Amino acid sequence: MVHAGGVYRELLGTRWDALPASVQEAHRPGPVCGHVDITRGSTALTRLLGAMARMPPEGRAVAVRLAITQEDKRYVWRRRFGDRWMRSDQWVEAHRGTQLLMERYGPVLFGFAVEPSPGGLRYVQRACWLCLGPLRLRVPRWLSPQVEGSLEHHAGTTAMLDVEIRGPMSLGRICRYQGHVQAERTPALGETAP
Repeated sequence: MVHAGGVYRELLGTRWDALPASVQEAHRPGPVCGHVDITRGSTALTRLLGAMARMPPEGRAVAVRLAITQEDKRYVWRRRFGDRWMRSDQWVEAHRGTQLLMERYGPVLFGFAVEPSPGGLRYVQRACWLCLGPLRLRVPRWLSPQVEGSLEHHAGTTAMLDVEIRGPMSLGRICRYQGHVQAERTPALGETAP
């Protein structure tokens, strides 16, 4: 079992404790909700790649809901953008001497360096693989999609989310979503809900 604080505490160690509460809460098991603006690629090819990857359609103030659950040493993230669902699994794994956050969407596996920033976390892609059963095939950087993201404290219990997925070979944006999210927490026994 992952120790208290889960996958992100395992990855960040004591740096986890310095993060704003809004950022910590959005990375713990439980529900997270908010609204995001979604932009898609502007070319026929990037729109096709976005459709093949089941990216959510373009829209403003799209309701987003994330359910994070813990299964053994992994987190399962189930995201819903409007009526579009996306699932990924996350865990920590050593890669070339560095601990990375591994995130798998279907047959594609990404390795991210998760770096604390002044107000939250940045996700910087370090590797990409295509998974065929137990086999992992490394995708060269020039051929892999590029994903970068951040979650920064905004105000109170709210955090600002910014994720961009770009196509390989400088094809440009496939999808970007930006907006505000916050964890929905059930009051502990004896507490009253606001």
